[in-house]
Amino acid sequence: MSFPRKRESIFVLLTGLFLVLLLGVFIGSIGSIAPPPAQATVGDVTVDQSVGGSSTLGVVTAQKLVDSANSSYFLDPAATGNALVTAGDATVSGNIALGNTKTIRSAFGPLSLQYKSGLDTWATGLTLQDTTGNVGIGTTSPGSHLAVQSSGTERQIFAENTGSGNLEVLKVSQILPNTTWKDMGPYISFVGQTSSNAEANAQILSAWTNNADSTDAYLAFYTRSNSGLTEKMRIKGQGGNVGIGTTSPSTALQVVGTITGTTKNFEIDHPTKPGMKLIHSTVEGPEVAVFYRGEARLTNGKAVVILPDYFEALTRKEGRTVQLTAKNGWSPLYVDGEVTGGRFTVKADSGNASQQFFWEVKAVRADVEPLVVEKKGK
Repeated sequence: MSFPRKRESIFVLLTGLFLVLLLGVFIGSIGSIAPPPAQATVGDVTVDQSVGGSSTLGVVTAQKLVDSANSSYFLDPAATGNALVTAGDATVSGNIALGNTKTIRSAFGPLSLQYKSGLDTWATGLTLQDTTGNVGIGTTSPGSHLAVQSSGTERQIFAENTGSGNLEVLKVSQILPNTTWKDMGPYISFVGQTSSNAEANAQILSAWTNNADSTDAYLAFYTRSNSGLTEKMRIKGQGGNVGIGTTSPSTALQVVGTITGTTKNFEIDHPTKPGMKLIHSTVEGPEVAVFYRGEARLTNGKAVVILPDYFEALTRKEGRTVQLTAKNGWSPLYVDGEVTGGRFTVKADSGNASQQFFWEVKAVRADVEPLVVEKKGK
């Protein structure tokens, strides 16, 4: 009888069907297995790979790296286009190299470069304003394109050329309109600032003389008085004439006002000794005086000497003097009356009635105040 063999075959068949069903369920569920949850780690994480028994640095591949606050450091080039964005502090012990046309910018607020001002203390050395682009050195609120500020006595700006060529330390330039450039140009201001006054104490201006000639420029120096900034000296571009108290000097040095010095000398080429110079000095006296001199001859014992037509307007009536010197003989010459009306009369009551003579007139100028001869020294 074969009944037991038949039951064994049925058992084997059922077992096989069960195994096939179990295998199908397993294969179908592989794609739906969830990844393990993210792991939080407190402390250091070391990534390495061992090759041949030696430990080398491994590689971490990630689309995005964030901190616990999701704000300080993150790496998300796909979303932001930035390889690395830092919202908090970062310390770099090596060099930072930027590629061509790459930039460094602050995400919010001004960009600052700091220096170590003391033990574990830092101070801002340079500030780049984010809204204006102004640069400040020694100040965090620059009010101009470049502001340099210091509370000490050290040198503010230093430029040194160690080569043999000329060094252009500062270039001040201004693009002017083609038709209105008269008395216009760049200038440098010197400001002695207080809490209530920030006006310039002095200025140096480089400008054009007129609209028609763009080659004729001048350099003007201004200082402040009660009425504001006024020009005190000018150097003309063409000819290089210097004017003090005048804006149109016609000679190498023209001064409108009083000149004070210990001596007043002039130097010229020596008339008879090539390569030598001749130095003379002016005659000095306790008055602002003028003199006129000449030669005349008596006619019947009398001569009238006529002075320049401006003599009366230029000189004071008091203090006029005449000196007479006989020529080719001697006669008792004298001045008859005063020097008035731009003339004076010379007579000789005896002697040669046709006597030749030299004359010299001295007078004090009337267009200026009398000279103060003595004053207290500083």
